Amino acid sequence: IWRAFDRTSRDVAVGKTATASSQTAANPASSVTTATTYQNYTATRWESQSSDPQWIMLDLGSAVNVDRVILKWYTHYAKAFDIDVSTDSMTWTSVYSTTTGASYSATDVTFKETSARYVRMNGTKRGSTNGYSLFAFMVLDDP
Repeated sequence: IWRAFDRTSRDVAVGKTATASSQTAANPASSVTTATTYQNYTATRWESQSSDPQWIMLDLGSAVNVDRVILKWYTHYAKAFDIDVSTDSMTWTSVYSTTTGASYSATDVTFKETSARYVRMNGTKRGSTNGYSLFAFMVLDDP
């Protein structure tokens, strides 16, 4: 059961810049920070080229405290990936790592609060022959 989630008040990534190692013309990186709702979040998505590794990075504009990331996956998911944070986009700290991703799933990860300007999903193994694809990439600082 989905519950309403107001991205504009809780998601510090809404409307922020997203860049990726690759993208398709129809499904650019910028799609993951669109202010969607639980009812229409499948309307837009990012899709990478069909190779490993691939990443998508959010620039939050300035360093903010974060402690939670939610990724909403399409059919083309990451079987193995890390979530990394950085203050300069050069030095990264992994806050989550998995080898058990799934199609049409939501990855909802909490971690120790940390200051970050950049947050990245670094995919190392695709779960299908297609590229990686996310409907949403949300970053939060939950109280």
